[in-house]
Amino acid sequence: MNVVKKIQEFLPLVLLLSLTLVIHFVNIKPFQRGFFCGDHTLKYPYIENETIPQHICLVIWILISGLIIITTQILNKSTSIKDVQRMITGLLCCILLTDVAKYSVGRLRPHFLTLCNPDYNNVCFDEEAYYSDGDEELLNEFYQKYVNGSEVCNNENPHLLHEARLSFMSGHASFSFYCATFLIMYVNIKSKQLDWMSKIAPCIQILLFVLATWISFTRISDYYHYPFDIVCGALTGVGFALYFSVTEKKLDETPTGETIQPMM
Repeated sequence: MNVVKKIQEFLPLVLLLSLTLVIHFVNIKPFQRGFFCGDHTLKYPYIENETIPQHICLVIWILISGLIIITTQILNKSTSIKDVQRMITGLLCCILLTDVAKYSVGRLRPHFLTLCNPDYNNVCFDEEAYYSDGDEELLNEFYQKYVNGSEVCNNENPHLLHEARLSFMSGHASFSFYCATFLIMYVNIKSKQLDWMSKIAPCIQILLFVLATWISFTRISDYYHYPFDIVCGALTGVGFALYFSVTEKKLDETPTGETIQPMM
């Protein structure tokens, strides 16, 4: 029975992890959103060396989460894998929703046209772009053509063009704000068991929030995301973290050994 119970506990985690890995490592094409050639919001420079690359963001929050959870459990003289299990489950849900949004919306990053580098003369203009002024044919300066083709880019790196279509929503923001919010709630709950720890908890919580905010802001300054992408990613991360943290708080407030009787 214990084996069956363990399987039931970890099965959702395994399924979520499998779905997340499939989306990240299977060649799934995002929605092929087009663009207007004169859209200056897509012509920002491409910065190859990001301030906080994806793998660095992952390492930062893994180390911080591990340090806070392990230290807190040692100080409280209690060990529970359920805290880690709950955090990972919520994190995978957050990542999964973020990826679904990215591939479903296919929003172009601010540096898309810089990477794409289309032949504007052949791609962005057709006969409708010109008008006749007597014997002379002139270009309509207000003409805007919507381009939505798969062979319009001169960049031969398919990975860069693939990533350039995944602006909405920000994975850095959703991941960072999930971890920060979960840890803030976690520290808030656990610090109540130690008086001296409750005094330093606010400093830890503020630093976590500032770190998540700074990482998210670098995505705007690096021209990888728009502010709206950051806001939506942050709200997604906070929402999932609050849900799983509130669940943890309710469990912690249940008296030890008390059996909750089902309502008739």
